[in-house]
Amino acid sequence: MKKILKVIVPSVVCLFAVIFGALCLGFSSCEKSKPLSDYVSELRSDLFEGNSEKYALKAAYGFKENPSLNDGKIGEKIYSLSFILLNAPTDDVSRSVVFSFNDKDYRATFKYNPASDAVTASFETENFNLKSFDVKIVCGADAETVTLNSVMPENTLSWNAALDLLCLNQSELIDTYKDTNNDFTGEIVQRFIVKNGKPYWYVGLMNGNGGVKALLIDGEKGEILAVREIF
Repeated sequence: MKKILKVIVPSVVCLFAVIFGALCLGFSSCEKSKPLSDYVSELRSDLFEGNSEKYALKAAYGFKENPSLNDGKIGEKIYSLSFILLNAPTDDVSRSVVFSFNDKDYRATFKYNPASDAVTASFETENFNLKSFDVKIVCGADAETVTLNSVMPENTLSWNAALDLLCLNQSELIDTYKDTNNDFTGEIVQRFIVKNGKPYWYVGLMNGNGGVKALLIDGEKGEILAVREIF
């Protein structure tokens, strides 16, 4: 029996060593470099919707680098909470959105944005973490409250977690964006999307030379659902 144990124990130890070594090899590419979240130059981390008797609103929170360039470098990050007035009246009357957060009052006038073909307003604000909040739409002496709620399902992966899974599950793809020092040389655009109540993450990997590889990630499981090259 002792001879059998002498043979089995070293074999088991060697087997665990091989398995552990394989696991370490699989994770080493991501573990030895900075997290992909350090290279995000544009992020839409949450979406909100709300309605009142007169108005319908959508809102989004995140940041965008300034200046916004696909050059492989991360510029200054400008955090903002942006609103779209969905059923904007066609009159020429000025309307503003008023909002308070962290003991600070914000007010912005809705304006037509030709790039998005929508009537929008935006505030610069950092560390926004509310899932439900009230704003007022002010038109002259009239003010109407709209409650906005996040449309992100509770089981949605955080944007950081989605990127970590992308790095682990698509290590060969991520490695193509790294230099000889294992540093990521591109930048990333990431946006939360919800469709029919199901969450997704859009991730655009930019190589710094104008090229973009777009990926659609399941927001619950982290699985890659689609990959497309964009020029």
